[in-house]
Amino acid sequence: MRRRGRLVVVEGLDGAGKSTVVRALAAALDAEVGTTPSPDLRAVREAAERALARDPLAVRLFYAASVLAAAAAFGAVLDAGRDVVLDRYWLSTLAWGRLEGLDLAVPLIEDHLVPADATLILDASDRERARRIGRRGEASGHDRVALDPAHARRLRAVYRDLARHPLAGRTAWLDTTELDPEAAGRAAVARVRSLLARRPRQGVLPVFAEEVAAS
Repeated sequence: MRRRGRLVVVEGLDGAGKSTVVRALAAALDAEVGTTPSPDLRAVREAAERALARDPLAVRLFYAASVLAAAAAFGAVLDAGRDVVLDRYWLSTLAWGRLEGLDLAVPLIEDHLVPADATLILDASDRERARRIGRRGEASGHDRVALDPAHARRLRAVYRDLARHPLAGRTAWLDTTELDPEAAGRAAVARVRSLLARRPRQGVLPVFAEEVAAS
């Protein structure tokens, strides 16, 4: 029988290196790459946010719909035996909802989502994230919120809590503050391979910069 593909998700704060890590994981696993929102939804995201701005719940439901669309799109890829690496998935939608006092963890949505096999949550210091985002150019609205120290603290706490969510699968936290892109990619690949080799877990495994040499 053909094995089912594995869903690997990269979550975390803006500027922590998600795009770099996603590319490294996709290359190491020979996996398909996806994002939420998908490129076609990203093209209309700002317009959707403006149109829905008076209702924060409506904005978050837009992002929930993008996650549902990703799950549907990559379900067939997983069934065909290919691995998938996603840049953001359900935890990000829940985390940003909680930041606004909203709880989107309802069966109507979650029953239709594919559980991840492994989730890697990235972080970096506020100063380093600001430096990286600055190098990318003009910060988006999400970037500016995530760079606010108070909001960043709340997001970190929410992600740590959500790491135990059933749809996250086996989870680990990677601090990329002291890592260049190549080192971050190596550390992420080593940790995700370890997570995928484990039996289903409960709990979060921390990964810090000093562990990279061993990987």
